[in-house]
Amino acid sequence: MDDTLASWLPTNGRCCMIRFKHGLFILLPMIPLIIGGCEDKLFCGEGTHEEAGACVPDDDDTDTDTDTDTDTDTGLSDTDTDTDTDTDTDTGQTTIVDGDGDGVEKQDDCDDNDDSVGAMAEDADCDGVLTEDDCDDDDDAVGSDCATTFMSSGYLHNCVLDSAGAITCWGIDDGSLEDHHQVIDTPTYAGWIWVNAGDYHTCGVDGSNELECWGSDSYGQVTGTPFTSGFTAVTAGGAHSCAIGSGGSIECWGWDDYGQVTNVPTNGGYTAITAGSLHNCALGGDGSITCWGVDNDSSSDFGQVSDAPTGTGYVAVSAGANHNCAIDSSGNVECWGYDDYNQVTDAPLGAMVSVSSGIGHSCALDTSGTITCWGKDDDGQQSDAPTAAGHQIISAGGYHSCTLDAADSVTCWGRDDDGQVSDAP
Repeated sequence: MDDTLASWLPTNGRCCMIRFKHGLFILLPMIPLIIGGCEDKLFCGEGTHEEAGACVPDDDDTDTDTDTDTDTDTGLSDTDTDTDTDTDTDTGQTTIVDGDGDGVEKQDDCDDNDDSVGAMAEDADCDGVLTEDDCDDDDDAVGSDCATTFMSSGYLHNCVLDSAGAITCWGIDDGSLEDHHQVIDTPTYAGWIWVNAGDYHTCGVDGSNELECWGSDSYGQVTGTPFTSGFTAVTAGGAHSCAIGSGGSIECWGWDDYGQVTNVPTNGGYTAITAGSLHNCALGGDGSITCWGVDNDSSSDFGQVSDAPTGTGYVAVSAGANHNCAIDSSGNVECWGYDDYNQVTDAPLGAMVSVSSGIGHSCALDTSGTITCWGKDDDGQQSDAPTAAGHQIISAGGYHSCTLDAADSVTCWGRDDDGQVSDAP
């Protein structure tokens, strides 16, 4: 139930950078995630090191010289025996090159994004493979200290993505239902570039730009996932999902009673996509918004498709259950669709940088990182929102929301009947 965009940008002959432009239900400011070798520096793998611009085997020598002189007096002559023993022991340890030239070999020498901040997806052991241990700042070789780079809130569960590309999910898992395992079936390996939580299923994009979904499969929203590569974004809705492929094309799968799968636009060039319960919206390269899916059923026709803005220049769009919100180039928030709790008419004034829509409520971040929520509030969706500034990410779920604060801590509020708030990592 959100939108996202990820693009690969080459940085040099050896490295590539994934730059994320948009987030769940929101379009976030660009968040760099670096995977692979180190820019403008040669970093060598285990058992090798840099020497004269090339990677050569380590030769961590332990030299032991033993001289043995033996004098044997036979009465006729002296016999001198001289034995020289040289023992080379290769420890196989990786040599970390002083990548930033400060005279100290340290973890930040493998910091491809050169931000000199913590362990932001650094290849700390210089083995060319990004793992959670590369973010183990306290060097205890236990667990991960990787920073959270993105979060996604679904109906009753949430997921976060850290700087090593590892996914953590919490909230309802519906273990009593055979096919509902949107939390416990979360992949355990790192290297993901995106994650998106829907109602009872979750989808992600891995480092090879391939898709994987898990959780409920009642309408093929898991088994119908495309097996091809080249995808840059994915969004999970009620019981369907959509993804952006090469050239900005859109592909959807899962439940299709209202054309949310088959009525996809075919012109390509889309940069972000977001799924609601029974509809979707996508952002074009010119900032135009296209929505499709339910809009002609008397029980759920709230204008969430037909009332979409017709202009261009929008920079973010987020689909909730039955309403949507967008941000234009001036930071103004515009909402349309179902308005039973004023989730449309009470949209805030002022410059906002991101917006996220849930069920009957929405939240936005302004330029100072202050949160504003509006709409439904019977579970504290508005009134319990954090009041401090400096928040980086906002994500609205069913009847709850979550945020990432300035200290990279996750905070959630609202309805908590399934641990979607209290079990936050």
